[in-house]
Amino acid sequence: MSSSEAEYIGLSEACKEIMYLRQLLASIDVNFDSNKSSQLLGDNQGALAIAEDPINHERVKNIDI
Repeated sequence: MSSSEAEYIGLSEACKEIMYLRQLLASIDVNFDSNKSSQLLGDNQGALAIAEDPINHERVKNIDI
């Protein structure tokens, strides 16, 4: 597995975790500003390219989505 694929999968899992935590906080009535977006930062240029255009990128075809 390339480092781009590993980083992409890691960012995907982190995104799922952020979404879960936001839903959890909302379900237990914790006040937070839902208009502010959560930021997920990555520095791997290959992973960012996959995230921006997953359909046409050659490396996506072997990632199990």
